[in-house]
Amino acid sequence: MGHTMKTNALCKGLALTALLSMAPLAQAAENWFLPQGSLACLTPESFEVQRKLVTQNKHEIAEDCGTTKERFIVNILQYSFFSGSHVKVLENGVELWVFSSTLDK
Repeated sequence: MGHTMKTNALCKGLALTALLSMAPLAQAAENWFLPQGSLACLTPESFEVQRKLVTQNKHEIAEDCGTTKERFIVNILQYSFFSGSHVKVLENGVELWVFSSTLDK
């Protein structure tokens, strides 16, 4: 029982460390870039459809999604490793949901 409690405490500690390490990233949202050719969606629902298509290795673009034609400077409104990040394009104020891995500093 003692081993289980230590393991649970370690897991909780690691989860908290991960959350705290992401906090500065979410706050330091300026000067991030969405590269040309990135998949982007207009709604979280359309992003979820697009994410499923990608994970199924289907080369299709979901409705309300597309690829960026140029590189954009964005503010990160919500960053997530596991689902799409919510960003705002500084040039025109459009909000998009994108794969976090495509965001570039």
